[in-house]
Amino acid sequence: MNKSLTYFLLIVLVVLLTIGLDNWWQQRHQEKLPGNNEQYYRIVPLEIPLELSFAGEEVPLDIFYVREGLDRELSVNTYWHSSTLQIIKKSHRWFPVIDTILERYGIPADFKYLAVIESGLSNVISPAGAVGFWQFLKGTAKEYDLEVNK
Repeated sequence: MNKSLTYFLLIVLVVLLTIGLDNWWQQRHQEKLPGNNEQYYRIVPLEIPLELSFAGEEVPLDIFYVREGLDRELSVNTYWHSSTLQIIKKSHRWFPVIDTILERYGIPADFKYLAVIESGLSNVISPAGAVGFWQFLKGTAKEYDLEVNK
């Protein structure tokens, strides 16, 4: 056999052995890698508590649309990670301001989460015309002597 054919066969043998060993190693360690295990992709339903209170009031979880709404909000905020991260970032900026105002007027501290649900802590205007963090309509805001400004 000539030298060039020997070198060629040797290179082919090394390449095949490398591919074979790599394939064997990947199969052997595949179950140990967290990204390749189906249980990590499983989405489980969240448990809704039997009793819940908000702003000192009992939440009527026996009313189907209240329970379904809570389930939806919990699911969205649990599995929509990018939105949840943005809200967490904004909360560090806005919760201290909101907490001070709520405390000054004797409003329960968990009322701040209404702004999270309604606007995601963004100063937005809804298609219905509700504005700001709290999403009050202008007429409703004036009924409760809330300040309406730009």
